[in-house]
Amino acid sequence: MIKLGLLGKDISHSRSQEIYEKLLSRKIDYTLFDYESEDEIPEVQDFFNSVEGLSITAPYKRVFLDSVEMNSDIQELGAINCIRKVGENFEGTNTDYLALLEIIDGYKKLSKNLGVVLLGDGAMATVLLKIFKAQNIKFKQFSRKLNNDFSSLSISKSLLKECDKIVVMNACSRNYLFNGHIDSDIDFYDLNYSNKPQENFFSTRSNKYIDGIELLEGQARHALKFWGID
Repeated sequence: MIKLGLLGKDISHSRSQEIYEKLLSRKIDYTLFDYESEDEIPEVQDFFNSVEGLSITAPYKRVFLDSVEMNSDIQELGAINCIRKVGENFEGTNTDYLALLEIIDGYKKLSKNLGVVLLGDGAMATVLLKIFKAQNIKFKQFSRKLNNDFSSLSISKSLLKECDKIVVMNACSRNYLFNGHIDSDIDFYDLNYSNKPQENFFSTRSNKYIDGIELLEGQARHALKFWGID
């Protein structure tokens, strides 16, 4: 049986095993490595005593940067979410980047002039910023570090008035809840999945709310390819 694992904090809600089993059409052995602090996390080798592939979620995507090999594009991101063992060495990649590229490409097919309002400044936000800059996508970024009234932001088309389609991409952690104003024709793409409080907020509004399960599935597909599992 295939043995995979996920490293993170407060990850009991994870649906990763469900997604992998759906993609593989069979059961897998899946371990949640849930640590309260970075100091508790063992060496990368210790994980591979029991798994064939390791995924990493927030807030630990920078923990093993000095323990794995990676290509220059991933080094620039400064975050990894997937590790494999090759011989005696370990290699890391960022399937967030590949999955987000697909999502952005989907929006670009629908819009000649896409604009994005990015919420957050963590690892996922860094990945998105790289994509925006590489593809010349217009964006505005807000975060708790930069904006005192962050949760009650007013998001309108005037922020990116030159764009014909605007989408908000929420790259904040699950404990953040947007409860401000947002123009009715602006989509809200939540990179978190099964985020019921946020979903409930938008249930009374006309905005299109997109749950992050699509992102999770994309990450999983690219991770399986990286691990050579089919």
